[in-house]
Amino acid sequence: MKKWPNWYKLSSKTKLLVKVAAEGEPVILTGPPGTGKTAFAEALSEYLDADYLYYLCSNWTTEEDLFVKLDPAAVALTMTGKSEFAEKSYNPGVLMKAVLTSQEHKVVIVIDELDKAQEHVDNLLLHFLDKFEAPDQYGHLISAKKENVHVVITSNKLRELSLPLYRRCFRFEMSYLDPEVELEILRQKSGVNTQVIKGLLKFVDAIRKAEVKSVSLNEMLKFLTMLKHAESRADVQVLIEGYIVDDADVHDEVKKLSKVMWKALKNN
Repeated sequence: MKKWPNWYKLSSKTKLLVKVAAEGEPVILTGPPGTGKTAFAEALSEYLDADYLYYLCSNWTTEEDLFVKLDPAAVALTMTGKSEFAEKSYNPGVLMKAVLTSQEHKVVIVIDELDKAQEHVDNLLLHFLDKFEAPDQYGHLISAKKENVHVVITSNKLRELSLPLYRRCFRFEMSYLDPEVELEILRQKSGVNTQVIKGLLKFVDAIRKAEVKSVSLNEMLKFLTMLKHAESRADVQVLIEGYIVDDADVHDEVKKLSKVMWKALKNN
């Protein structure tokens, strides 16, 4: 294992979370968007020197997405006589990828926003966590190297996760990251100057406290990354409204922030 990455500062509680997850215990991270659930998983993979696999759930998540997915285009080509596409007719789902990766390397697998998927997906995950195996396209079960698999499940609590899955995992409620942690993550990943990021974080903290919107780290990062395309204060405002918040109740605050940011960008 490497040192825990400097860009994600740990609290006393998250230090314990790291120890549990590093032992191979599957964890369920709950909390509103913006509390750094996936950022924690990224930091964990860096700490463990592990491969990182990510899957975002939806209402349409199926067993195929998790285990083996049929590629209709490859099947069609195979049926026309192009036999070289036969092996490409099936693509591994995210859990199968984890099984295969675990044969040689540690892997952190993130099942993000499980609460958006139907409840039967919980049962599929529970079976995987009990056996650490996945079926291939022929129905043969392939076992993972259990000691190499680290599972992080996240939920925004749109629905209750199934009780058996909930009990199988270590549960941890995430709160918003300290401003210094968010600052360091955004600075390292965006390359934008510190004053601009501080102005953004001050604004985001205010709208979070006012419960206008739970702004995520990913939204802030996208906004900062796209700032390079801004050619005017108005462009900055459009980006704020497009990524951070477009609520009419904070229009004046958005306008003020865009002015401050544009000035900082020009002086950089």
